[in-house]
Amino acid sequence: MQYDFFRGEPEEEGDFKVCYACEVSLPKSKFRVLVRRHGNRHTLSSTCGACDDLAEVIKKEFRRNNKIPEDYACPLCKKTHLNYKNSGRYWTQSPFSVDHCQKTRVVRGWICNPCNSAMGLAQHNPDLLKKMANYLERK
Repeated sequence: MQYDFFRGEPEEEGDFKVCYACEVSLPKSKFRVLVRRHGNRHTLSSTCGACDDLAEVIKKEFRRNNKIPEDYACPLCKKTHLNYKNSGRYWTQSPFSVDHCQKTRVVRGWICNPCNSAMGLAQHNPDLLKKMANYLERK
């Protein structure tokens, strides 16, 4: 067992998770909480804090050098900021995120937050996304 200085208790054997980016097994305490739930059943980031921090540096650099055009549309769903505003969403912030490959840390460009979330929920797995599309197209 390893002592966790942040929680003040030993880490149990099942308290480890593999980072999607660096592929290292780390204590769950090294992963950021994305959604807090009752009973310590929180949803954790798929990448460790160190990989998250590195990704933020890369995305910040991209944002600084690549401003979103006023009439920009998501390359996947083709929705614009105006489309989101008209639907009552994203009044005070941009609906677009910097998409990047977590393994290679290469920026792919701007996509809307819902498309970015969908890819994340599908674990950035093209085969799974294809299966999902095939499933949706079934009659």
